[in-house]
Amino acid sequence: MNSSHKIVIYGAYGYTGKLILEEAIRKGYRPTIAGRNPKKTGELAKKYDLEYAVFSIEQHQELKKVLTDALMIINCAGPFVYTAEKIISACLATQTHYLDITGEWQVFEWIRKQDEAARKANIMLLPGTGFDVVPSDCLASYAKSHMEDATHLEMGFIGVGQMSRGTASTMVENLDSGGMIRQDGILKEVENAQYSRVKYIQGKARNFASIPWGDISTAWFSTGIPNIVVYTGMPPRRMSMLKLINKLKWLFRKSLIKSFLKRYIDKNVEGPDQLTRKTEKSHLWAEVRNKDGKFFEANLITPESYYLSAITTVLVAEKILLGQWKAGFQTPSTVYGSDLIMEVEGVERSIVSN
Repeated sequence: MNSSHKIVIYGAYGYTGKLILEEAIRKGYRPTIAGRNPKKTGELAKKYDLEYAVFSIEQHQELKKVLTDALMIINCAGPFVYTAEKIISACLATQTHYLDITGEWQVFEWIRKQDEAARKANIMLLPGTGFDVVPSDCLASYAKSHMEDATHLEMGFIGVGQMSRGTASTMVENLDSGGMIRQDGILKEVENAQYSRVKYIQGKARNFASIPWGDISTAWFSTGIPNIVVYTGMPPRRMSMLKLINKLKWLFRKSLIKSFLKRYIDKNVEGPDQLTRKTEKSHLWAEVRNKDGKFFEANLITPESYYLSAITTVLVAEKILLGQWKAGFQTPSTVYGSDLIMEVEGVERSIVSN
């Protein structure tokens, strides 16, 4: 790949970052990797014989220097509420496309506000190129296409087993924030696990609880549906724990508690092993209904979530290399359509009811 088509992966030594890097290399690309840890970044670059750069995103001039001859950056360094703004600022200055793997609704909301600046810079800002939110965003748009007058969207997923350090750290960061839904087009704070559903997944009843997932932002942008609730599969015991956390938000606001939990995560959380990534499946559902009470529901079955994140992120990067992109803030389905997820081998989509 010549310098004008350079991909930069920031945070490539993280759990999902490594998977994305390995997928890019498998597809024949030679990304430049970057990160703030000299040892981890250098070792990874040596292993794959890649160009690399070491800097913190606080080093704005160094970041811009690396991006000057890059076509895109894939930000894998979460929590993204701390990294997206600084990297996007550099992207706007250097006219570099921005991708990340966030699922944080706050990040989507902030990036959406950078739409005009991105259009002026003629770059695409496409957060959420992994499991968060490619399959769910595509499924939401698919469901909306079958009911154009839909006023409500409820969707959920299950199958995300062991978490990576980055995912767990992001969850800790948001423990004091409570839940979130979209109501009449406006974001509304609710309690953790305030809403619950029982859905049948492959013939088995599974419990779902509402969570503040990124689709309360992206699905609104993609579909225009004003009422959105997102759920995840959750055993009753875990649901009860989340409801207990509602009463202890004051405790999780303390930096000492968050620091303790993050240190524990750093020492004890690894993420799914290779066998799990290759064999497990994730299940998603999306249900839309209109003001007359008519509804439409569709399901997706996808590869394991972290494995899928690597595949979809590199898939999007390839499309950008081919010149397939739109300036401004985008979601996976607004730029590539609801069938983007169907380009991934092993994905199954079905209509449940109409």
